[in-house]
Parts: sequence; structure tokens; C-alpha cells
Amino acid sequence: MNPGNFIYILLFTAAVNSCRSEHSQQEITSYVQKNVTLSYNIHVPTDVNECTFHVEYDNVIFYKNGTFIKSENYALGKQKRSQLKATRVFQSFQVTLELHRLHEFDAGVYGCCIQCEESHSSQSYLLLINHPPKPADCIWIDTPPNPYLDLGSYNLSILYCKAINGHPTSGIICFSQDKQKTSVHAPKHLTGVDIIEATFVLSMNADIRCCSISSLYQQNWDSCNDFNALSTSHQPQSTLKSRLSKEVNDSKIVITTAYEEKTTKSTITKSVSNTSSVIDSPSILVSIIVVFVVRYCCIIGIVFM
Repeated sequence: MNPGNFIYILLFTAAVNSCRSEHSQQEITSYVQKNVTLSYNIHVPTDVNECTFHVEYDNVIFYKNGTFIKSENYALGKQKRSQLKATRVFQSFQVTLELHRLHEFDAGVYGCCIQCEESHSSQSYLLLINHPPKPADCIWIDTPPNPYLDLGSYNLSILYCKAINGHPTSGIICFSQDKQKTSVHAPKHLTGVDIIEATFVLSMNADIRCCSISSLYQQNWDSCNDFNALSTSHQPQSTLKSRLSKEVNDSKIVITTAYEEKTTKSTITKSVSNTSSVIDSPSILVSIIVVFVVRYCCIIGIVFM
């Protein structure tokens, strides 16, 4: 490789990295299925005529000098929902990025970098998208996840719930109703960031409903239907194993649960059909052979009489 080209590559790489590191980040919040416009107004020197620019999403370039660049984190479907314009007016380089029909996974950092010979400038936005949490998945268990969780002597049980977090940060809540009186139950323990986990201490015999909520997505007794105790098995499980699988194509996470079951082996010695049977003892086999020989001899004797 030509040393001059090698030095050029190093200088170009340093310029790009420094361009990213000097982002002045602004925060903007929108909602799912809404449109948002990100406007960049970057100062450029007046004595420089040739400038290049690129726009990046989470530090990966997806638009450079008027051309979209394919990448895994900025797929073709997202490009079709994007519109980008760039103009230069004297000392100002103006770039406008419009995102239509926002998805929750469009959230992230969008930066614009202008490179003019040896100088560079940049701006970036942190796009936050409000979206509701995924429905809560709950199950009764008889082994406390927290050894210090005291059930007392009030015939109470443990209800364990999980849900995919939304934005703003979400939680899980339960309602119970008795004689048209509705009570609200907060979890004894609530943990997690991407996946929130909640533990409740409630009565299995009560009319209980649980669901995920946030400050922007509230629920009440009528709308809270992620978990309904009256339509769920009341048999607690001794062991709970949770498995999370993310479906990238559908952009949603599915929570499934699997339980350990004890199996017992049993020996079946019952005849299955007229032509087959299961024999487990040698003595029974000998008896059957003797009976067969006796019957065969009797038949031969009758024939020769």
C-alpha cells in the first residue's frame, strides 16, 4: 500500500471518529405511528467550497452525500419511511431528516456530520419514542423467589409476573374486586430494565386481574385483562422456568413458560390385541407353551381316532 494512501486513511478515520465524539446531543420525544422531523443547522467555513456530509443512526452511516446506504440497523423498510434534504446557504449547511409512521425500534441517536477539508462539525438527536409496555404474563407459584417474602397465615399465595418494558418506564399492577369494591395491589418486589418482573402476595380465591402500566398508559378494572385469575389454573407450580425469545421480523418479544413435570414408569402387562401381548414373566411364558402343546396333541389324537 502507498504510504500516502495509508496516511490519508488514518486522517480520514480520525476525522470521522472525532466527528462522532463531538456530537452535541439534543433530546426529542415522539410517539408510535407519528411523524418526526430532525433538523440540523451546521456552520461551515465561507472560504471552503467543497464539503461532504453523512447522516448516521446509532453510529452507523446510512446516508452519505445524497445517497442512502444499506445497513442492518437502517433497513430498506425504514428508508422508505425516511425523507432527507440537504442545502447550503452561505455559512450554514442545513439537513432535514423526516421519519414517518414511527416504530418503537426507531428510537436511538441520529447524527449529522459535515466534513470540509480539514474542519468538521456535527449535531445529533436522541430520539425517544413513547410506547406502551407489552402485556404482562403471570403465574401462581409456591416457591417464593425471595426467601424473605413472608406469606403469613392468611392463606395467601405468590403471583409472579413479567412484561416487556415500554417508554416511559413501565410497571405491573393488580386489581381485585369483592362485592363491587375494587382494590388496587402494588407489587411487593419490582425489578428489571428491558424486562420488568413483579411479585405479588394475593389470595388465589379472589377475583384478580393484572396488567402492565406506565404513566402514559394507565389501566383500570375494566381494561386490565393481561391476567385474569378466574380463567387461569389455580394449581401452583413448584418450579418456574422462563424463556424469552425475540422475533426480530415482527419486532415483538414473546414470553413463554415451561414447567418441570415428574414422570413415573409403569409396566403394562395387558393384552393389546388378539395377535399381540406383553409378557413380563418367564413362568407365564412356560405355562402358555405347555398349554399350546397339550392342545396340539389332543387335536392330533382326535384326527387319528
